[in-house]
Amino acid sequence: MDCFRSKSIHQIWGILLSLTAFLTIMGAASVYAQANQDTLRIAVSKLPTGVNDPSVGGIKQIYTYLAMYDTVIGVDDEGNLDPDAGLAYKWEASSDYKTFTVWIRDGVKFHNGDDVTAQDVKFSMDRYVFDKNSKGADKKAISAMLDRIEVEEPNKVVYHLKKPSVIFWVYLTPFRGSCYVVPKSYTQKVGNEGVLRNPVGSGPYRFVKAVPASLFEYDAVQNHWRTGTPKFKKLRFERVSEEGTRLALLKAGDIDAVPITTSRVDEAKAAGFSIYGKKQALGIGVHFMRQWYEGSPLGDPRVREALTLAVKSADILKYIFKEQGVLTGNYPMGPMSAGYKEMPPVSYNPERARQLLSEVKADYPKWAADGLPIHIHAIMVFPESTDVAQALAGYWDAVGLKSVVHPMEGARYYPIWKGSKEPEGLPGVALYGYSQRWSMVIGANQNWTTYGRWRHAGDAALDKIVAKLDSAPTMDAWEKAVGDIQQYVYDKFITLPIANVDEVWAVNPKVVSDWNQGTIQWDINAEALFRSK
Repeated sequence: MDCFRSKSIHQIWGILLSLTAFLTIMGAASVYAQANQDTLRIAVSKLPTGVNDPSVGGIKQIYTYLAMYDTVIGVDDEGNLDPDAGLAYKWEASSDYKTFTVWIRDGVKFHNGDDVTAQDVKFSMDRYVFDKNSKGADKKAISAMLDRIEVEEPNKVVYHLKKPSVIFWVYLTPFRGSCYVVPKSYTQKVGNEGVLRNPVGSGPYRFVKAVPASLFEYDAVQNHWRTGTPKFKKLRFERVSEEGTRLALLKAGDIDAVPITTSRVDEAKAAGFSIYGKKQALGIGVHFMRQWYEGSPLGDPRVREALTLAVKSADILKYIFKEQGVLTGNYPMGPMSAGYKEMPPVSYNPERARQLLSEVKADYPKWAADGLPIHIHAIMVFPESTDVAQALAGYWDAVGLKSVVHPMEGARYYPIWKGSKEPEGLPGVALYGYSQRWSMVIGANQNWTTYGRWRHAGDAALDKIVAKLDSAPTMDAWEKAVGDIQQYVYDKFITLPIANVDEVWAVNPKVVSDWNQGTIQWDINAEALFRSK
């Protein structure tokens, strides 16, 4: 009886194994069933609530803008200015950097049949900067430097600045959100509400429909001047917030490309999917908040140094991010940033951290009497935020601190960051996760300065270095100022950089055979997947 029972169990187990193998094969077949499909389907964890109007939608939806709009100045996959990738086939700056001139190519049409002209280029920037309804992220920055725009010839547009700027051209490229060209006559005819319902561009895909925060869908344009006729008749971005669901849809053949966390890489590879991503795309680390508060331990460079030395960043990269990235001493710039000056990671030295903390106790008696508490605001700016916060707590507790972790969504923390609300516990630190971009310094200096919107430092000496950016007479001088900022932030332990980690995507190899995701922040370079020339 025992022998019979054992044999039956083995037979049943064999049947189950066979069934499992069959289902695995069928699952694999479903993955590749859509190899000749008409629609390129891309899942994203978050889809913007804004529609495809660049003056209203957020800058983080660049990947949707680039599908249906042309930019003034284009860039190639490596981030170099490219006269074949934008409406401008030529551009130049005056010797004093107070005027920028672009020449617009002929023969480009909007999706409604109107010709793209220099008047449309002028109108688009004017609308982005000066329209009271515009919500453009760069509206304030551009209005501070732009005096007026003139069309001097049918295809010649001249931007006149109030003061010299060696980097104004950045705002004409997809590195920022102000470069997309809309049709003047159509926009004036239908008004802002009409544009919200049916935006019109001149890009390789035309708008079909949008369900804000859920779905964006487009139809291909035949023989587009920039890309050729797209390889897929339709392009669709779908919001699928839960990672397990995204992978399940990919395995079922219902989606072609999905973002995943590093912990899922092995699983995705084992299922037969290819792995792509943007290298060093996200700079992660820690802001030391409210450094300017009188009596705050975080205002003391010795305390910031101790907190930095106590963290073994190499283990965070190894165990949490599975080596998908590189260690860094830079805040928060990576090699994609202009003026990047590589700073070596700070070496792990818990003994020195303990010594520094012992030295400062006498200067902060209340903090010492409370047990040296440190409050960690684990903002969900990247999926592994809570894991990183817990690791930090472990390292800091090991050198004598008393860590308290506060997990929270970004929306809850932004009032604290902007200074209109006090942190939940002081002294407090906050995780950061910055997508790398060419012009990282443009926004990040709002964190470095005493007058910055997102201020966390409080150093007048650093203000003077940042001021050199605006007064830089040449691009070389501008890049030197960026390097000087990096050096100062590094030497004074203004922040705690941990690593530049990769963005990771799993894709169906029968639909996507190669994917250079480019260097544009918040963009996935979907064009590399559908261009045909």
